[in-house]
Amino acid sequence: KDLILDSTLHEEDWMLHILITVVPKKIVVHHKERAKQKKFLKTLEIIFDESIEYCKGCKYCRCEE
Repeated sequence: KDLILDSTLHEEDWMLHILITVVPKKIVVHHKERAKQKKFLKTLEIIFDESIEYCKGCKYCRCEE
């Protein structure tokens, strides 16, 4: 079965698959306090360790307020 067509994958699974495939140098998470899936953020921290950081307020975050 083709992975792309597998409807059993959750949104977090897709995002994780893409991030691991692309292997970003840095992942910036905006609005951590609004995250619906706190467990998913913990998973990202474990996998990407020093490549993940949380925004402390940028022009993009302030635009949404």
